Parts: sequence; C-alpha cells; structure tokens
Amino acid sequence: MTPSAGINAATGVPVSTDAGAHLLTVAGIAYGVPTLTGAGMVTAVQNAGFQSAGQIMLETDAQGRTVAGSVSYAAAAIGGRPLTGDEQTAIDALDAGGVGLTADALGALGLTLTLGAAQAGTQTISIPQTVAQISNAFTSNSTGQTTTTAATLNANSNVPTATPPIPGVTITCGDFTLNGAATINLDTEVTASLIGPPYESTYPSGGTTLAFTLDVAALGANVRNISINIITTTELIFDPTITLPGQNVYDGLGHLGNRYITIDLDDFRTYRNGDGLFEEERDGDNTLEGPATDEEKAAVDIVDWQITLRRLR
Repeated sequence: MTPSAGINAATGVPVSTDAGAHLLTVAGIAYGVPTLTGAGMVTAVQNAGFQSAGQIMLETDAQGRTVAGSVSYAAAAIGGRPLTGDEQTAIDALDAGGVGLTADALGALGLTLTLGAAQAGTQTISIPQTVAQISNAFTSNSTGQTTTTAATLNANSNVPTATPPIPGVTITCGDFTLNGAATINLDTEVTASLIGPPYESTYPSGGTTLAFTLDVAALGANVRNISINIITTTELIFDPTITLPGQNVYDGLGHLGNRYITIDLDDFRTYRNGDGLFEEERDGDNTLEGPATDEEKAAVDIVDWQITLRRLR
C-alpha cells in the first residue's frame, strides 16, 4: 500500500473476488464529542481537531487557577495515542499550577473551553474516538472499471468499524488528514506450489462436465481461506511475451479469465455461477479469440461452474 492521510498500514486477506486498487479518500472527519464529569468552572468543551481518544483531568482553585500536579492526559487503549510535543507542552504548562484557566487553554489540542465563574473544582474531559468518512474508489484489474463506495475508519486504531473499506483487511490509522488519500493494492499470488493429483475426480468422457475434489489439508496448516480460479487452455504457453487473448486460446472465470472466488474454510456451502459474485460465466469469452478451430475453442469454453466446501471428517 501507499500510506497517506493517516491511513498507515493494511494486513489480512480481503473478502473479495477481484484484484485491483482501492483509493481511500478521507471525505470527512467526525471528531469525538467531549463530555464533562465532576464539578468546576468548565461548563462545556468543543473539539475542533483533537483525534486522540482519552481523558484530560484538571483541578482549579477558587480563583480559577490550575492546581499544580492536577492536569494530565491519559490516552484510551483503543483510539488513543501519545500527545505530540506541542500538545504535551500545553498540558505541562497548565500542570505547573497557578495558570488562570482560559477558553483556549487547550487550544494546542484543538479543544475550546466554555467557562463559568471562577471556582474550585475537579473535572474530567472525556474524548471518544474520532471517525473518518472514507470514499473508497476500487479499480478492478480484470475489467478496468471503477466503483465507489462509502466506508468509515477510526483514528489511531486498527479495530475495524461496522462499515470497513475492505472487508477482511485490517487497516491501521493515525490522525486523519481531510481530503487526503491512500492507495491499497490487492494483488493475486504469483508463486505456485503444486499439491499433486486431486483427492478424487470425474473426467468428461465424451460429456461436458469435469468434476474434481481437493483435500484442503494438502494446502498446509493454518490456512484460513483460499481463492480459486479455473483455467482451461488448448496449449501450454511458455513464451512470456505471449500474453494477449488473441495470441492463445484459454478460458477462466469472468470475461477475461482472471476472476476468482475467495472461500472462508469455515463456511461450508456451495458457490454457484449465478450467485452474483462477478459477471456470470457464459460461452464465447474474449479469451477464446486466439488461433484455434471452433471445435477446439468449444472444448475449453467454460459455460458454468460450482464449488462446494464440505467437511470430509
């Protein structure tokens, strides 16, 4: 990925059927709305820029001055972060004591105080998580089309929201930058490991249906999900310069043969061609334009498919 705008890292396996690029743009920022507990001269707090969840504790004397050793900030375990240098300097100045509390006393943190009459008191300002509205523009490698959806991310957190940009992917964030953007690329695996013959298989033998069963245990330990495509071809091409559909004859899932189905290995069910995971597989794909007879093309043209995950033992 290309980190930017407070979107710093991405891990995990996406629940997706296509490779491509996600452009995540910070379209809006909802700063955590502070709440007050305790009694004192602060009557309200407005947050115009502080993105770290946590609590600010402060105490004033009868003249409205801070009490030495009483002003501190504690970052929340989820959504919090250490203070910046300028933010910590502001807290330390108040904590030194004897400082008359003003509306902009916490201005370095993006907080504005509404004050009542000077009085002695102890108060806590609690600041919840900041949430960013994310515009997610995904450009598919297989179709070249871009679709845009809305999502949310939490500042200073890697805990997914209810509407994450990429389901299955954990995104780590810091402070967001409004209108900034980061790119996350979803790439297909390019290293193949042969697993040998299938567990069982049924050949067409004059018909048009090929069936086979793979034992997922052969894929290795601790595999949580798999992505599947099915490729048929009239010949194996070893020349890396031959890459265009018009230069050879093959078929795979989707119009361009590069779609795949991602299966959670705890989800025992059947995935079918007509389920709407991507464009429905039919005859006459673009990948069948190469140098072959009509009979050879028909022999490798995938027109339907289904995949079932079931427990054998």
